[in-house]
Amino acid sequence: MPREGRTRSLRLSVYNRAFAWRGFSLRLSLVHEVRETNAQLYDYRRTGGELSLVRVF
Repeated sequence: MPREGRTRSLRLSVYNRAFAWRGFSLRLSLVHEVRETNAQLYDYRRTGGELSLVRVF
């Protein structure tokens, strides 16, 4: 049987341009990822967060 798999990702990001410092604003992201496969031991679910700087134009 050939290996088959599917990965789904969902990302939710928010930031407010009113809070800027030297032309950059903070962005907060929540990431949820699900991996489903017929290979043993390779299914997973994970949720994480990211904090990044965004250039305000």
